[in-house]
Amino acid sequence: MTEPTTSAADPEIRRPDGLVDRERDLAVLEAASARARTGDGALMVLEGPAGIGKSALLATLRDQLDASVTTLRARAGDLEQDFPFGVVRQLFEGLLADPAVRERRLDGAAATAAPVFPRPRGGGD
Repeated sequence: MTEPTTSAADPEIRRPDGLVDRERDLAVLEAASARARTGDGALMVLEGPAGIGKSALLATLRDQLDASVTTLRARAGDLEQDFPFGVVRQLFEGLLADPAVRERRLDGAAATAAPVFPRPRGGGD
């Protein structure tokens, strides 16, 4: 059996980022991130069967964002089912590791979320 080859005429040539035929999807995500930079945030759900390239699509978008954009990542798995707010904790624990930042971000209306994020254990303070 021989491996298929691609030529410049093939419509599904891989982009440098490894994505195939995902220009439309990437354009939608890029437009949403541009709106978010102006303060017009949104929630987008990216779903599909395993192996279709959801993670690669998001990694490509994340690589294109500048430092002014905060990105959060989490992976839902079977184990998270046993931990209350497991995926939410994955998203925010890194941002809340610094006690001063934690106090500021979990103030006001966000204070009700504080029990989900235990205080980091001090390394001998």
